[in-house]
Amino acid sequence: MRRCGPFRQDGFTLIEVLVAFVILVAALPVLYAIFSGGLRGMALAGDYQGAVAVGESRLAQTGIVDVLGEAEETTTQEGRYTLTLTTQPYQPWRDVSGEQLAVRAYRVTLDIGWEQHGAQRVVSLSTIKLATPAGVAGR
Repeated sequence: MRRCGPFRQDGFTLIEVLVAFVILVAALPVLYAIFSGGLRGMALAGDYQGAVAVGESRLAQTGIVDVLGEAEETTTQEGRYTLTLTTQPYQPWRDVSGEQLAVRAYRVTLDIGWEQHGAQRVVSLSTIKLATPAGVAGR
């Protein structure tokens, strides 16, 4: 049998509610910082993914749409990205001269830059491409 007397308590006191509210108010800035940091990280990852996609597309065109040349650098703008393409001769075999080969190797480096929240971001992609030299094309 339960007693119902004058000392019976049901619910929370005002002090308990105030303490719970203070803990909640203290935790909210931490939660906000965690979520906003996650959103910034996702936005940055999306920008890097977009830059790599644009860069891979541009590198795939190099040597097919564009003619590879000796030590040249070109800068173009594609959307919000600034693309700097650098082509340099590449000698994979030290004992074979370039005149003895039917093809020449070129190191192609592409720097993709963009601005995000006042900071300059850059991704660099590099590959080796083969091309026929101008004098050997008629063989």
